[in-house]
Formats: sequence, C-alpha cells, structure tokens
Amino acid sequence: GQSECDRAIEQITSLIHLLDQASLAAINQSLEHSSENTEQAFYELIDNNSRQILDRIPGVQNAAKREAENIGHRVK
Repeated sequence: GQSECDRAIEQITSLIHLLDQASLAAINQSLEHSSENTEQAFYELIDNNSRQILDRIPGVQNAAKREAENIGHRVK
C-alpha cells in the first residue's frame, strides 16, 4: 500500500517537473514542436486521466479509514 502510494507520488512529481520545464520553454519560446499528437488530444488525455483518478478517490478514502490493508489495491 505505502510503496504503491509513494511510487504514484514520485510519478506525479516527475510529471509536474516535466510540465514546469515545458512551461518555461514555452515562455522562452524555445519549446520543441511535437508532431506526436494534437493539443486537443493532449487535453483529452489529461481529462481522461484526471477522471480516472477522481473515480478512485472514494475507494482510497474508504480503505484509508476502514481497511488500511487494501489501500494498495485501491490505488492500482
């Protein structure tokens, strides 16, 4: 449970760092052009992932309050 949460936090921190770097590059007008996906597709991906996280919050909250041994299963 705890190690899964720690890994998730590390991944989120890493992604935030990458986003910060991209923001600074955009401000400095040195952001590399990406042909992998459109801006709309990236927004949809962020929206989808955010919804998945939101859907899991109640289960994680419940596990944290009543079934601490199941937190890891709720986070996956």
